[in-house]
Amino acid sequence: MLKRKLILVFSLLLLLNGITRLKAQVVTSSIVIAINEYCATNYSGVIDNFGNQSDWVELRNVHTASVSLQGYWLSNDRFNLKKWAFPSTFTMAVGAHKAVWLSGKNVTVSNNYHANFTLDQCKNQWLILSTAQGVIRDSVFVQKTMANHTRGRID
Repeated sequence: MLKRKLILVFSLLLLLNGITRLKAQVVTSSIVIAINEYCATNYSGVIDNFGNQSDWVELRNVHTASVSLQGYWLSNDRFNLKKWAFPSTFTMAVGAHKAVWLSGKNVTVSNNYHANFTLDQCKNQWLILSTAQGVIRDSVFVQKTMANHTRGRID
């Protein structure tokens, strides 16, 4: 009988500890920069600064202050979160939207940011925004779209 009571008390303590950790995790993982919209089939739509119709991802600052993405990473591979590092010049004002071209060029020209990877909607890819520590801040599974169509958040 005593053994059952000890097991019950120990289980209850573990459960309460897990709930406390879960609550703390939810609070610390709130999204500040959101992956707002992406295009994986830009065949005759928006043209980048090189005159190409590269795919793109749009980020949105939902925070109450300006944010620098220095130290953040963008990837299309859930097994390699550190594919493209945001440059120190990538900052976003409150409520701002900013695009990153997914051209594979890995260059920044003025306010035109080109990641070092492309999207292929037929390869089960993700768009993942993570910190230098590998904490995923936001992610979206790349779904198939028709030519020149985009996918975005509704909220």
